[in-house]
Amino acid sequence: MAKGKTTTTTENRLPDYMNQGSRRAVGMATDISNREYAQYGGQRVADLSSNEQAGIAGFANEQGRYDQDFDKARGQLDSITSFTDEGVREKYMNPYIEGVLQPTARRADRAFGEQKAELRRTSGMRGAFGGRSMVAESLLGQQQQERMDDMWASGYGNAFDKATQLHGSEMERKRAIAGDYGINAQRQADTNSQALRNMMESGFIDRTVDQSKKDFQYMEYLEERDWDVNNLNTLVQTLASVPSESTTVQTEQKSASSVKTLIGVGAIVTGAIMVGMGNPAGLAMISAGGSALGSSDA
Repeated sequence: MAKGKTTTTTENRLPDYMNQGSRRAVGMATDISNREYAQYGGQRVADLSSNEQAGIAGFANEQGRYDQDFDKARGQLDSITSFTDEGVREKYMNPYIEGVLQPTARRADRAFGEQKAELRRTSGMRGAFGGRSMVAESLLGQQQQERMDDMWASGYGNAFDKATQLHGSEMERKRAIAGDYGINAQRQADTNSQALRNMMESGFIDRTVDQSKKDFQYMEYLEERDWDVNNLNTLVQTLASVPSESTTVQTEQKSASSVKTLIGVGAIVTGAIMVGMGNPAGLAMISAGGSALGSSDA
């Protein structure tokens, strides 16, 4: 007679309190999934501080602030000339000629006139007329011309020397003035630039502190926003770490031949009882039981 099939079933069962935790986790997850997106309402990045803004504006204006001094320096340099340039020599010589040589020449002319008049007067008193007087006056005129030629030659030489000295001194003075303008402009620019850099550094510190505050506020927002999610994660991890109870159940399923055997035996027993009670139908029951037993053995 064939044996029935045996089935083994293993059933994992959580403790009752774990079932409650699981239901709670499902409820929390459902609430979180139904929650609307909440955008952060604060400011994430700090604005430029007031000192930084002032420093940037100051640097923007710095370029044009001292152009006036630089322009003055450039103007002085542009006005520097060479003594050989057209009109330059006359510009520096004429004042000496007009102020020194020409007055000297006029005084010499007046003195010559006075000498000539005196010569004529004395010649008249001596009765020296005619040739002698003309020779004396001619000699006086020649001497005067020589003195004037010497004076003008020497005077022009002095005028040239004075002019070159004056021109050189004035050009050096222009260079010095231009240098002073440039140095002053650069010094002022450097001083102001350093002050602006100090202002920018101070402003950067202020902005860094402000950014730290905003970062802290954002972290608080994230902590509040993710509070339920973090709690759910903790709960799920806790549930996953708890061991479950296992129950194994074995079930034997009878084979078809065994069933037929039981049916055949039952039918024969029932038929025999029926025959004993005088019921002829028991014979048919016995016959059917025999057939069942025969098929189970097949």
